[in-house]
Amino acid sequence: MNILKQFYHEYQKHIFAYSLVLGIIILLLAYSTWITNNTVVEVMKVVGPVIISSGVFSAIVRSDQFTEIYKKELEKIIYCDDHLKHRRDVHELWEKISKQLYQDKFPELSRKISETLMNYFPIASEHYYHEYTYRIDISFVDEQKEYIRLSEKEDYVIISNRDKKVDYKSSTMFKFPAEDNERSDYSLDSFKINGKLSMPDEKQLTKNRNNKTGTISVEHKRVLSGENRYVICKEETKVYSLKIENTKSHTASWLFDKYHLEVTYPKELKLKFYEKGTIKRFRVDVRKANGLNILKADYDGLMLPNQGVRLIFSK
Repeated sequence: MNILKQFYHEYQKHIFAYSLVLGIIILLLAYSTWITNNTVVEVMKVVGPVIISSGVFSAIVRSDQFTEIYKKELEKIIYCDDHLKHRRDVHELWEKISKQLYQDKFPELSRKISETLMNYFPIASEHYYHEYTYRIDISFVDEQKEYIRLSEKEDYVIISNRDKKVDYKSSTMFKFPAEDNERSDYSLDSFKINGKLSMPDEKQLTKNRNNKTGTISVEHKRVLSGENRYVICKEETKVYSLKIENTKSHTASWLFDKYHLEVTYPKELKLKFYEKGTIKRFRVDVRKANGLNILKADYDGLMLPNQGVRLIFSK
């Protein structure tokens, strides 16, 4: 038994040489005159090349080069888009891969980091906002300069890579003082979709002025359908008191791919710009033109949900 095992292992080590010799011997016998049985001869003519081929194939399979090539091709299949798309364990695969990036540094936090990232990324979203341009023109309403008017214009493209309905939603809320006398206000002046005016009805746009809480809240909801790309142009006006509402925030509710902010404001008004949770820094430029201050802030990366900008006004 030990002799057979030793012979088997020796044969495995030199399988190509043994197969080549054995195959040649069988072929020589098949074409010689020593064997007269035609059936046996025909079988040997088939078996000889088969043994030689199997030896060559076994040698190739055992080579390091073939193993590396096979490994690379297998990785291409496993990690190709079509394969990943149909995997049911893609979340577990993402967690395993991402853990390798930080588990050595934060082994006790690796799972919490994975769960936080999975919950933070907008995986359920079917659309994103592209080239979001937000322009704000600020002016004083009264001589006392207690109220400001914000004429806002937003231009962006909603891109849905799947032919599905897009739930559009935007909202705003700001405070007003007790002695406001309804001076604080909001109005949607224009709303265009792909160049066509599409003003919302009363169900789509709701405005609530709550005297108890001293707040004005506005919500615009509608369903966009029939296209994969929606060019949105929105114009609105807000009036509020600097005494009680001296901040302006703009936060991403979905993915924003590139964001541009431009604020024009009087020289008597002071303005401070703050980033809200963005990974990269904004390119900020402030200049003067025609007696007004102009602030420009550009963000070239992706803005994730709850990231954005914050402006603080003061006289």
